[in-house]
Amino acid sequence: MPVDYNKMATIAKTLIEANGKTLTVIVRSTVVADVTKPWRGTDPADQTEVTVLGIVVPFRLQRISEYSEEVMELIRRGAMRGLIAALSTDVDLQTATTIIDSSTGYKWQVKGLKVLNPGPVKLLYEFILAR
Repeated sequence: MPVDYNKMATIAKTLIEANGKTLTVIVRSTVVADVTKPWRGTDPADQTEVTVLGIVVPFRLQRISEYSEEVMELIRRGAMRGLIAALSTDVDLQTATTIIDSSTGYKWQVKGLKVLNPGPVKLLYEFILAR
């Protein structure tokens, strides 16, 4: 029986929209500021703000073993886990730098990202967030 990844993505989006809150994701541009000097990187002012529904929750201790030592240290210091459904936005969030929780005003720095895509469809973005 084939797995319907599109249905999974829709369910993830529905659950997060039903239980999530408004988050503003700041996404860094992937375009080099000066093509003659690409080592200087992107223009810091060239960012996109995307407003999506997502959740920010603490890590569950039984899942810590699947992360690196660096991430485990962040978790011990109070890092949180952010989940955003991939269908919630047209923008690729893989270069996100900051997530702002509009209800609390907390500003979270993105320290890591895992994209859950078991098949051809992206289901979730899982962020490791530190204040």
